[in-house]
Amino acid sequence: PDRTQDVSEEIYQHLIAGRIVILDLSVGDPNQRTRLSKVIAKHIFNRSMGIFNEGEFPPNIMIYVEEAHNIMGRKDDLTDTWPRIAQEGAKFRIGTVYATQEVSSMHPNILSNTENMFVSHINNESEVRELAKFYDFKDFGTSLIRAQDVGFARVKTLSSPFVIPVQI
Repeated sequence: PDRTQDVSEEIYQHLIAGRIVILDLSVGDPNQRTRLSKVIAKHIFNRSMGIFNEGEFPPNIMIYVEEAHNIMGRKDDLTDTWPRIAQEGAKFRIGTVYATQEVSSMHPNILSNTENMFVSHINNESEVRELAKFYDFKDFGTSLIRAQDVGFARVKTLSSPFVIPVQI
C-alpha cells in the first residue's frame, strides 16, 4: 500500500544500481506469470532503448529466465517482448540467459538469435531434431540422447565456429 512507483521501474532502478534482482514466478497462475514477466521485460527493454536513443550508454543488464518455455511463447509475434529482446537487446546492452528442456517450445526467432548454447542432455528425439537446426548440433544428436554423463555438455559460443564437447 505504501508503494510509490511501479514495480517494473523499481526493478529497473535496482538493475542500473548494479544490484541483482531475483523475481520468483514459479508459483501462481501461469497466465499471470507470463503476463508479469512480459510487463517487466518490456519495461527493461523500453527504458534501455530510451537511454540508447538519447545518445547515452544503457547499463549492462542480464535477464535470466528459468523454465523459459513457460514464459517465452513459440507463437509470440516478432514484435512481442521476448523476440524483440532476443533480436535487438544486445544493442541496448541487454543479454538474456534462458534455460529450457523443451527447445521445440521456444520461439524460433529467439533460438536463431541465440549466440551461446550449453546443451547437456536431451532425452527426446524431437527436441534433438529441433536443436539440430542450429549450428552443427546435428552432429551430436545421437550422443545427446545417449550420453547421461553428469557435467558433460556440448557448447556453442559466439567466439567458436563449432559446437564442442566439454566436461564441466
